Amino acid sequence: VSGIRNGYRGFYTESLRPFVDLEFRRVEQIHREGGSILHTSRGGFDCEKIVDAVEEEAINQLYIVGGDGTIRGASKIFDEIQKRGLRTAIIVI
Repeated sequence: VSGIRNGYRGFYTESLRPFVDLEFRRVEQIHREGGSILHTSRGGFDCEKIVDAVEEEAINQLYIVGGDGTIRGASKIFDEIQKRGLRTAIIVI
């Protein structure tokens, strides 16, 4: 399981790569910390670049957490994934 830093921008901004390994050892005490280890972001949505990263990283399950704008973005990502014929499930929370 990997996390992506700084929201959608983290998919394609080289300085935010590699993705964060969310192995149990790293997250078992996360509930005792404040804030977010992945950080957050507004904007930076480039659907084609995001789906390029999904394809390059062979992501087969993508969990997206956020509000209304994030969900609208997830819908566009889903449409692009379908258009490309990728086998990636998208779960929005």
